[in-house]
Amino acid sequence: MNSTTGINVEQFGSSATASHAETGWDSCQERQQPIGAGQGLQNGSQARNNEGCTPLGDAFAICQALGLTRSELVSMSVRQLNIRVRTAHLDGQQTRALKHLRRMLKNRGYAAICRTRRVEQRGYLEEQKETIRAHIEALEAENDEIAADIARVRRDFTGLLAWCIEHHMLTVEEIQFFEGLRREYE
Repeated sequence: MNSTTGINVEQFGSSATASHAETGWDSCQERQQPIGAGQGLQNGSQARNNEGCTPLGDAFAICQALGLTRSELVSMSVRQLNIRVRTAHLDGQQTRALKHLRRMLKNRGYAAICRTRRVEQRGYLEEQKETIRAHIEALEAENDEIAADIARVRRDFTGLLAWCIEHHMLTVEEIQFFEGLRREYE
């Protein structure tokens, strides 16, 4: 029992240890541990070190025994955490498990932020895509109108040229010039 914090350090994870002994679970085997509030670990991952394994459930128990919530654990600085660990007289394995839990929770937060940003960016890019698509459609419609105007002017020019030639209103040089223009743009 730590006189400063009133925490019985010897009992950290003792319920987990007892349940492991009853089930015959070796502390180094992979096993999915419930980590509370419906959250599970993927592929049974858990805190590991050279001396053996500490399930994350034990790290949550340590965290609760220290009177820390998940958000407090994530938001506190490493220095503050080290002071809390020192005053609670946690052994090395418990300290590593607690720090692993903190890092895991921080990584989950970073991943959630990344997913949120990605969703927001995707929405923004889809809006941009629709804006650009509408602009392209407007340009295509304008292009079609201009092409129709050009075709109309060509028809008018060809008809006017034919009428001028038919009524002998142009000289030979003018006819050759306008015929060259007409062939060039056909």
